[in-house]
Amino acid sequence: METVRQTIRVPKNHEIKIKIPENIKENDSVEIVLISGLEDKKRGLEELKKAMEDKLFLEDLNECMDDFKYVDAEGLEE
Repeated sequence: METVRQTIRVPKNHEIKIKIPENIKENDSVEIVLISGLEDKKRGLEELKKAMEDKLFLEDLNECMDDFKYVDAEGLEE
């Protein structure tokens, strides 16, 4: 099995033409998947990276972790 990935912008006519690699035999079955919203996912990952450098965010995160550390340990004491 081979995976070929290409990211494109949707054209005005909403049509794309797919060039199949030569090494894929004629009449072979292939699966075509369209995934939209890639920019949103990338933007979200960038925001998470920024958050890991945000002192206030990290302080809040540590405070939440401290609040739950005893609750998390309760199930382990059985």
